[in-house]
Amino acid sequence: QSLTGDLHLVRDSTIIGLQEGQFGRGVFTQQDVRAGTVLLSVPIEACFRAEREEAISVPGAAWSQLTQDVVEGWPRLQTFYPTYPLPWEVRFALCLLDAAEGNARSPLWDEYISLLPPPEDLPCLVSFQDLSALQDLELERAGRDEQHRLLELCPDLANFRLSGENTAQTPLALQWAVSCARSRAFEALPGMFCLVPFVDMVNHAFQGINAKVEVRVMESDVEQAVMKGRGFFELVATSPIPTNTEVLVSYGCSAHTNARMLTQYGFVREGNPYDTFSWERMAPLEGEEDEETAEEEELHGLEDIVDDDGFNKPDAEYENKCFVSMKLVETALKNETEDEGQRWMRVRASDPLLKAALASLPTHQDSLPATEETQREEEAEARRLLHHVQGLVASWGSSLVADREELTQDSRKLIILSSHTRVALQYRVERKALIERIEGILTTYLAFLNS
Repeated sequence: QSLTGDLHLVRDSTIIGLQEGQFGRGVFTQQDVRAGTVLLSVPIEACFRAEREEAISVPGAAWSQLTQDVVEGWPRLQTFYPTYPLPWEVRFALCLLDAAEGNARSPLWDEYISLLPPPEDLPCLVSFQDLSALQDLELERAGRDEQHRLLELCPDLANFRLSGENTAQTPLALQWAVSCARSRAFEALPGMFCLVPFVDMVNHAFQGINAKVEVRVMESDVEQAVMKGRGFFELVATSPIPTNTEVLVSYGCSAHTNARMLTQYGFVREGNPYDTFSWERMAPLEGEEDEETAEEEELHGLEDIVDDDGFNKPDAEYENKCFVSMKLVETALKNETEDEGQRWMRVRASDPLLKAALASLPTHQDSLPATEETQREEEAEARRLLHHVQGLVASWGSSLVADREELTQDSRKLIILSSHTRVALQYRVERKALIERIEGILTTYLAFLNS
């Protein structure tokens, strides 16, 4: 059937609908649903599909047609850009801008675009106008470099904003569209990314997941079916879902750091056991010379957090400059607990922030220092790490307590924060809590070494 027609091909509004929930606007059931029920079905040919390297297809137009410039509509997508090929998420962004300006010639995409969050409500890293609000120099630098890169790729969009509120604090249309593409698309096949309208409005959860997205095709070669647009993307219930319950899926980001989740999705995880702290650019101790001058520093961009695709890269690993004994650190922490053995294991297993802090420490697995010299070296390493952390804490523009209080006031509606400000605060709170936990561990460790 033609996709220019009825939206009933995509959804049955008697089963699900959009409404506000604990994660913002999401998809909710309108009736009791059994496990295995198809909640939403979208034809693959109705989706944006992009290969990592070059090709892209849109509803009603394959890549071969787009390259010949014979397709009606999609003018931004068919514009020549000096950088070729553009990254897949930028190609998707151009498609979204075409649709936002009414050039998709598709009722389905017209309705979809009308339901997307406005630029000021999509707080992915690339759309932040005040990166300093994150109080993380590494992430601020990465976001700034990425924003510059986007404008270099599409210079004609350097000052273009969508209609509506248009201020210096409103993200550019390109930033908004790239944020939508990164946060909503998924890799359906290796090297094949898809933007599936309406299905991508289902929120992520770390627990309570009750649905998943599947590809359904009628032929044996799934890859060819997806590439040619034959089949469906389906949202399927994985367990019984009562009426008026939010449908939740996993985005596959449960083991990501908060920096990576903010970069790709625009949210962070409270008490993230997989969060990490970077020990790059450690400040020298008093009397020591810094090995790297400001001119010699290598500027790190967003590629240190995500890969060229915008995601699917393991969290960045940094070269640590000094190490402490993990065995000794754990011994020091055990001594602070009652009934050392079992209670310590329970504390470690149940405290996500402790897990993240211990994993963030640059450590070695050697046993206790064998000589006074090795113990002095161990103390020097610990002092260097603590010095770096304390310098960071002293540099914060606001304290952890103050940031938490501001978030509490927002949750109680005593103040109203913008989406970007709220997410920046959430990121700061989680990062500062992790850093202060690391500071406490190193303080305890040094006291143990000196006892």
